[in-house]
Amino acid sequence: MSNVLFNSFLNVLLDNDPKYTQLAENTTAKYDTKKDYVYDTRKFDIWLCPKGCSFKNEMNDTLGDIFSNNITYLNNLGNITLENVNSEDGLPSSGCYQMTEILNVPASAYIFSKNNYPQDCKVNMDYDYESMNYFVDDCCAKNNYVPHVPRLSPENNYDVNKVSNELSTKDLEYFTDNSAHFVTEYGFSSGYNSDEYSIYNIPKNLLLEDQVNLKATDGNFDLPAINVNGGALLITWTDLGKQKVYSYHSELLTSGSIYNRMKQTNQGLTVGEFENEIRYIPVVYENFPINSAACIPVSYTELPKNYNLKNTKLNIQWSEDGLFSLK
Repeated sequence: MSNVLFNSFLNVLLDNDPKYTQLAENTTAKYDTKKDYVYDTRKFDIWLCPKGCSFKNEMNDTLGDIFSNNITYLNNLGNITLENVNSEDGLPSSGCYQMTEILNVPASAYIFSKNNYPQDCKVNMDYDYESMNYFVDDCCAKNNYVPHVPRLSPENNYDVNKVSNELSTKDLEYFTDNSAHFVTEYGFSSGYNSDEYSIYNIPKNLLLEDQVNLKATDGNFDLPAINVNGGALLITWTDLGKQKVYSYHSELLTSGSIYNRMKQTNQGLTVGEFENEIRYIPVVYENFPINSAACIPVSYTELPKNYNLKNTKLNIQWSEDGLFSLK
């Protein structure tokens, strides 16, 4: 097989395990959605492997199931992005969930949210600015009660224009009494306005097309001085954590393992001597999988020919269409 998208990764995408599907319900979770959880850039790694491999492609395959040797770790895949495109014209989606005909979410809903405030927006530098503790996604839950924000509610999509003249004395404890200032000085729209989303750097949740491309921006990988041949690239996914490892005499070892080996040959080794020795090890992988055998295979792509990676630097030019596509 020259190109394979593994069923084991599709199983991750379709898994109904609560850790994948209910993260948004846990306000202390690092990820808001399953997509954010799965496509965390630290979870993807790239390996060089033999060309001409064949796979059973089982739903629960791991890296240890399909490769026992002859595979070389290259690096963490790096910054990745997802692009939703139409498979017929290859163009990204032009619509988003916040649009008028869908949810009609105004820019002010994000700007006054403590939890969804746009990272690059500057409105919070206004002296009269005050954020409120709500999630914009609650706009979809028309009967959802938001504690302490009785006027700025899901029923009006947290529209600042609809609360400026309705605030009671009780409301003022939770929302600035200068809300009219934002209506007159900023002129926020009462519904979705594409220009305001651009002006205030508010991310849009684009509508899903029938094809999703995974892309990576990093394409340079420094390899250890090893004599390895390979003709295909394997991408894996793991949520078991990462660790720093060193290429020590052609082996990938943690600092603790190196320290123990050094102690066996030099009983008088001090911590200072060890730190001085280890800093000269040329190759360090900051995000090596803690349990590499348990990594889940994502995709396998054969290269035009076999490559010898002794004392070399690998430069990968990804296709503009992405690493792989899901339809």
